[in-house]
Amino acid sequence: MPHLSVFADLSAAIAEALLNGLWQGALLTAVVAVPMASAKRLNAATRYAVWCAVLVTVAVLPLVSGRLPTVSAPVPKGAERVVAASAVAGAPAAEMETAPVEEPSAPAPRDSDWQLPQVPDSWPVGLVGIWLGFAGYRLAGVLNGLGALRRLKARSVPLQSAYREALEPWLATTPRPVRLCSARDVPVPVAVGLFNPTVILPEALLAQLSDSELEQIALHELAHLRRWDDWTNLVQKVIEALLCFHPAVLWIARRLDTEREIACDDAVIAATGKPLPYAACLARLIELTRASGTNRLHPGVLSGTSQIRRRVEMLLKRDRNTRPRLSSPILAVAAAVLLTASAFAVQMVPVVAVPRPEAAPDFAVAPAQLDLEAGAFAADFERARQELERTEQRREAEYARLELEHARHEAEYARMEAEFERMAKRAVAERAAPKVARRVEAPVAIAAFDGEEDAPQDLTGVVLATEVLEEAIPSPQEVLAAIASMPSASDRARALRAYAEGDPQSGAPLTPAFFRLIEGLSADDDRRRVLSTILERTDLDEGVLLRVLRSVRTLSADGSKRRVLVEVLHLAPPESEAVVAGVLEGIDTLTSSGDRRRVLGELLDLPPSESVTRSVLRAVHGIAASGDKANVLLKAAGLPLDAVGLAAFFDAYAGVSSSSDKRRVLSRLLEHQGGGYRPVILGILEAMQSIPSSDDRARLLLHMAPQVATTHDPTLLAAFYRACDSIPSATDRRRVLTRLGRLAVEQL
Repeated sequence: MPHLSVFADLSAAIAEALLNGLWQGALLTAVVAVPMASAKRLNAATRYAVWCAVLVTVAVLPLVSGRLPTVSAPVPKGAERVVAASAVAGAPAAEMETAPVEEPSAPAPRDSDWQLPQVPDSWPVGLVGIWLGFAGYRLAGVLNGLGALRRLKARSVPLQSAYREALEPWLATTPRPVRLCSARDVPVPVAVGLFNPTVILPEALLAQLSDSELEQIALHELAHLRRWDDWTNLVQKVIEALLCFHPAVLWIARRLDTEREIACDDAVIAATGKPLPYAACLARLIELTRASGTNRLHPGVLSGTSQIRRRVEMLLKRDRNTRPRLSSPILAVAAAVLLTASAFAVQMVPVVAVPRPEAAPDFAVAPAQLDLEAGAFAADFERARQELERTEQRREAEYARLELEHARHEAEYARMEAEFERMAKRAVAERAAPKVARRVEAPVAIAAFDGEEDAPQDLTGVVLATEVLEEAIPSPQEVLAAIASMPSASDRARALRAYAEGDPQSGAPLTPAFFRLIEGLSADDDRRRVLSTILERTDLDEGVLLRVLRSVRTLSADGSKRRVLVEVLHLAPPESEAVVAGVLEGIDTLTSSGDRRRVLGELLDLPPSESVTRSVLRAVHGIAASGDKANVLLKAAGLPLDAVGLAAFFDAYAGVSSSSDKRRVLSRLLEHQGGGYRPVILGILEAMQSIPSSDDRARLLLHMAPQVATTHDPTLLAAFYRACDSIPSATDRRRVLTRLGRLAVEQL
């Protein structure tokens, strides 16, 4: 049966590819896992990208490492076959002979002679059949999960406007249009992606979580959609379904599940800067939810118990790299390793070879011609094999020679780089050392003399030696010119850091040319490291700090800007208004609300100054997130405020959009500024009109009632009653007035 033979050959090829892909994928996974385990400072986002690439490579290896099946075309019966025995041996075409095919006589088939077709070497067919069954079952599960996601999005309803407004600033940072919804039958928060991405929150949790906890959970889910985890997770599940028997695929899938969640946790920490409250939020979320079988085609904030424990441990580690951005050098190295492994798999001979069924010839050849053809073919095959071996030996020798040449060049380059670094450091060190007079031609023997009249007056040799020594040491301009001529940006950065570690006495002044070289570096991290090295010097003055602040504005990464600005604040003298103004200009270039809030908080931690406080309050307008604005105002409320500062405070307060944030800010201002200060209480009563929540208004007035009850100022009492009348809820108004009445009775 020709069709069964073709199917058996195809099954053998598939079985061979799958079996060879097993050990190749396991070996590749082990090769990548060893350096990944030793790279402790590698962030989770990069680790996730590397393991995604490894998973795709392991899935592709069976496609490129197996032998293709060979299918011979059927030959018509009764045709003459040309037996080119002499042609194989090198004879001319005129000597070729033909032999007619003699059809063997076969008896007519009978019904009793019919038999089932026999499939040779049937175990590959069975193996491929089992694999197709399991893979089909798992793929059906993936399709069922996609249908469940579609039904879940159809059942969800849009989130309430109060919650949606609080999360609106974070939605603006997501490149994909995301819907915020809630559902009753969802046990945990989930991010349902693919087409029309949606974040679905359980309705039961909305009333049990605080605003900050809800914000952190929503940030985690938005991070999944921002990183396109929905699509990468779908690819992962498809590969798991196709290679469900592959131990390396299953192990990599577990690593991807963990690294994906840790990367999203890092994104939350980068946005909020609060690892400990976020860890507490995860613990509280575990308490409020119970484990249930959830659809793993959507990423979510909660997973298995062991994974949650691992994530909390990562959040509590302070020395861990929590940057959410990918590391380009690591990805380049991983891509090179995986491409090399794929190319090697294509070239190598399969270790596991499955026997292929051989098709029987359907024509006959004369015995003499067959012997002649076999002998000529054997001779030609032997010559070709020997020539191929010689070619391979020459190629291997040339490859080994090139490898040695490359290694020699690498060693020479490393030696030259180390020598240059050593010479640069020695030049700076020699300028710092005291100049010692030495002779150039020969050593000078200086004897002891009894008096000045006995001492020699000719000191030409000593003076000449000093001049030659001074000329041998390069000037700062020459050192900076040598640094500028370096072709490698990383080499320039290292040289500039070594230069910045000196001081003016050692010949390393911080000139404008030095700062221009810093601003010319292409990498933000290199510029930030050089500026941080400058700030470690002991001879800093206000002019150097202002020049560093001008260079900070050339950085593109908000994290780098924020770190340098905070370092400058810790070094600036308290009375330096110019440095504070430079820091505020640097804050204006930040785009991240969290980074702006951190630097402004550091400014408020300086010794109290009304001018600094007013400047900070004006800078609050540049913060987009309502929570970050509220955090700065909470800290400013505890500082001394004059009339101008109080006006700036209320002006900044108008930009806070969250009702609970408004109430917390005004309550803090009342605690620190309201005692006996009539303009503060009147300003709070007027500002609370912008609080949309009736409950938050009532809570603020209940907090203010003891101070109003003790005063006999009719203006304050009238303003308080007007504020009570503005509360929409009659129940809340009754609570406030009852509290005020009881306090007034206690004063009698």
